[in-house]
Amino acid sequence: GSPCSYCSVSSNGQTGGLCVDPQVATQMMQQNDSVNCTNTELGNTGFDKEEFKCEIEAMNDAEKCAATTTVGEESCEFCSIDGPFGTQSFCFSPDHADKLKGVVGDKFSCVSHEETEPILEDVEGPFDVLKCTFEGKTNEDA
Repeated sequence: GSPCSYCSVSSNGQTGGLCVDPQVATQMMQQNDSVNCTNTELGNTGFDKEEFKCEIEAMNDAEKCAATTTVGEESCEFCSIDGPFGTQSFCFSPDHADKLKGVVGDKFSCVSHEETEPILEDVEGPFDVLKCTFEGKTNEDA
């Protein structure tokens, strides 16, 4: 097969890595100084970095991934891959995530921040006696 570049980034004391095309590796390093890649000399300038916006901008940071969208304004997906080095997590565009799901199968799972449900808090139960306080009532007659 074609040669790959291994790119890694460290965050909060943990290091994550991903094998990518050398063209992708070159652009990832240009966009994020904390990314280190091997075999970047194999890349050329025919790379469209916009196609890899999720991967380049958020790499393995779940919070950045949740706040990042593709050029077409689709939400990026934070995906986990079970492999020989344990579970690794990375940010992908929905298109790339779908393609990887087809290749990797059930060892690959993703979540988009659009799919997460907001947390709803219930004021019933022991808190209902404080309902007026929660709603900002200060008038006795209210």
